[in-house]
Amino acid sequence: MESGNLFLAWSLLRNQALLGVTSLFTIQTLQYEDTITALGNAGVGILPLILIVLGSFPILFLGNKISTSESKAFIDINFSTNILALKLFGSKENIPFAFGVSSVLGAITGLCEELSFRALGLPILAKRLGEAGDPNVLLGLLASSLVFGLAHWSIGGSWKDNSVVVPLQILTGLWFGVLYILSGYNFLVRPSGLPSVIVPAGVHAIYDAYTLIDAHLASTSQLKYAQARSSSAKFLPIGPADASSTRERIQQNSRLIFYLADTSRDGILQLPEIRAAIQQLGYRPDETLLLSLFQQADRNQDGALDLTIMPAEKKQRLLGFR
Repeated sequence: MESGNLFLAWSLLRNQALLGVTSLFTIQTLQYEDTITALGNAGVGILPLILIVLGSFPILFLGNKISTSESKAFIDINFSTNILALKLFGSKENIPFAFGVSSVLGAITGLCEELSFRALGLPILAKRLGEAGDPNVLLGLLASSLVFGLAHWSIGGSWKDNSVVVPLQILTGLWFGVLYILSGYNFLVRPSGLPSVIVPAGVHAIYDAYTLIDAHLASTSQLKYAQARSSSAKFLPIGPADASSTRERIQQNSRLIFYLADTSRDGILQLPEIRAAIQQLGYRPDETLLLSLFQQADRNQDGALDLTIMPAEKKQRLLGFR
């Protein structure tokens, strides 16, 4: 759909808010203090702001590498993120709307998840895994990151997808935990300890918001490119028609699919782009079979497929040949 889905955004916010409220009152019960007041009075000083800015660079760098990667391991992750962005913000580029919703979602998700896994989970696990009441910071960090990763296991997802998502979330959980420790880690014994969650929550929020906005821009611009390059702005309905009009529908839809798969936007399809397109349709092709089919379609054996007869010199330039 062209417009965004505020109901979906509300559903995501509601689930995260429930997690955050539960964690907040659990922390309050364990600390025997008014944690809501402590969090509200935390404020954001110069040092936390510096840590938030510096802490955002590594995880944004990692996220950008993943979103632009052609690796088979990340295809499904990027596709799922793009689909979520399309569902949330629509198929038409709307930067103010996407920025506003992403910022709210990122802030709520970052704060609620960090309250649960860092402010609550990390100290408890550190104390449980320590000896004689002496918390073990390293074990607490590792255990809470592992729990954070497993919490992102998709029940309906495949083992291959989860084998990529869970380790990535464990890695990001480790980074959030390190930031939590650097910003004033506490073991649920100091009244001033809770505000230390502000730093990882801030970095978490920036990462989530950036990921959604980037996915929105990537997916809508690819749709715009495909529609502009193809002769049809959308799929034509298939209904009763003569052979000629049916053939035209198939050709128009095929051109649109071709340019949707052309993520490099050079007018040709190389093997990684075709592999990604097929995998996004829910089918994991056998590599040998895929290569065989690609070579059969690539009749002049130049390593790329195109819809028109293209001069060899131009195609070689597009493929990076010297």
